[in-house]
Amino acid sequence: MKYLLTTILAVLAFTACSHDNSSESNGQGRTVIVYMAAENNLSSIAQVNINDMIIGAKKLGSKDRLLVFVDRQNPQEKPFIIRLTGNAKQPVDTVYQFNNDFYSSDSEEMKQILGWCMKEYPNDSYGLVLWGHADGWLFHNTTTPKASTPSIKKAFGQDSGKDLNKEETKWMEITEMRDALAALPHTFKFIFADCCAFQNVEVAYELRNTTDYIIASPAEIPGAGAPYANIIPAMFNKTDATMYQQICDRYNETGGTGNRVPISTVNTAKLSDLASATHDIISNELNGKTFNMDGLVYYYNNVNYVYRAERIMYDMMDFLRQNTGNEAYLKWRQTYDAAVVYKKKSSKWDTNGLVDFDDFTVTDDNFGGMSMFVPLNRYNSTQKNYNELIKQMEWYNAAGWSSIGW
Repeated sequence: MKYLLTTILAVLAFTACSHDNSSESNGQGRTVIVYMAAENNLSSIAQVNINDMIIGAKKLGSKDRLLVFVDRQNPQEKPFIIRLTGNAKQPVDTVYQFNNDFYSSDSEEMKQILGWCMKEYPNDSYGLVLWGHADGWLFHNTTTPKASTPSIKKAFGQDSGKDLNKEETKWMEITEMRDALAALPHTFKFIFADCCAFQNVEVAYELRNTTDYIIASPAEIPGAGAPYANIIPAMFNKTDATMYQQICDRYNETGGTGNRVPISTVNTAKLSDLASATHDIISNELNGKTFNMDGLVYYYNNVNYVYRAERIMYDMMDFLRQNTGNEAYLKWRQTYDAAVVYKKKSSKWDTNGLVDFDDFTVTDDNFGGMSMFVPLNRYNSTQKNYNELIKQMEWYNAAGWSSIGW
């Protein structure tokens, strides 16, 4: 009852304080919502990215809307929603100011915030930018606002809780995000993840019914974030292929010390076909086989736990290329290419020591742009048994890992 009452009060608060802009859009154009989860060590970068967004917003069409939800690490500042107008005299308009702080990693809060934005700024299509920390499908010893058990998914939106005078950091489970997005009145044209290691097949499969495209990197991204001055105009391009190609191209070009950002676009409508094709190849080609992991492209090496070389996110395409027969692989590859519709590679990328680039060489043949967890015996003896934890993701059964005894 307490939770239900809180939800009702929150909805009423939104209604009472909102700016009615529905007459401005007339159901045309696109509304893009940036969900900036910055109550963490990225807080100082938030304003820099907002300033870049202001520059990018100058090229918006008359029916386009760019909204930014901001939760920064500042006890003197409550979360707020701004609209970037592209108007030189008033480029930023605060359209909603929250009275109290809260965990932005709370999926119920996310649902209400995104729902409010859709209601107040209706349009023909919608885009979502996920801004903050992320860790793919991986797990962490912490809890989210909706869970009480340890070792749950550490997916997105690290919130330190300091503005609430709490010491507990909380994250949003990817399944909670999925449910929040699924409850919205509209699906998204795209989800662009300006956060690390988001382009996993496991994450994409969970979110497949909430968006047409997922644009993200399978690797770590630069701490400075995306080049929004150049990317914002691309987000409002109404030709799908042009939209996601421009976002990928412009983000790929960034990165420190000459590195680039590996990035790809997934067409979620093709993920069911990819799951079926992957199930076939795993069941027929990998059943009873010892996997060859030597020289594979990988994107994440968890250095925090007992096993030093705890590589967890391998390139999906590269793994199947190396571990299946050529005929089977080429047949599967057709389905993969229909799902991963665009990708931009990099020989190196910004990383905090989690990848040793002497271990592999990135080529057109082995870079697929999306990672996949591969069950291995070594995970049974690490601090976290990823072979068990992966079973909580829908992809585990859909891809056929259970069919060969994992």
